[in-house]
Amino acid sequence: MLRRRHDARANLMGWTMLGVGAGLAVGLVIGERLQWRWFCRRPDDLPHAPAGAPPTIVQTVKAVRNALEQAKAFHALGITVRAQAPGVVEVSGWVDDRATRAQVVRFAQSVSGIREVLDSVLVRGEDDIHLYHHRPSANPRS
Repeated sequence: MLRRRHDARANLMGWTMLGVGAGLAVGLVIGERLQWRWFCRRPDDLPHAPAGAPPTIVQTVKAVRNALEQAKAFHALGITVRAQAPGVVEVSGWVDDRATRAQVVRFAQSVSGIREVLDSVLVRGEDDIHLYHHRPSANPRS
């Protein structure tokens, strides 16, 4: 009885090893025949976006940044551009007057692929002044 149990375990282990070995061999042969085309694609094999596709978030930000850097009027202002969504950017920074602020926003809106510009540009002398000054009350509470 003990001998029969030992033979059954050895037989099971033998068939298991044979199955694993055969599976690996078949997998390697199939992999070599297909040259991993279906499983591991090179970047050249990946589908590219169609020519009329909307710009990505990164392309949107780069386009606005490049346009602002190339424009002499806005180059020295240090305007920051952040992506919010494809075609949507936020411009922020400090300018000297409201007219420059409006020009920055209009210029960013004129860049190809931009649908919306969120204006976070602040004006020196207006946006850096505290609206509410702390006044001590006549009856301070302890």
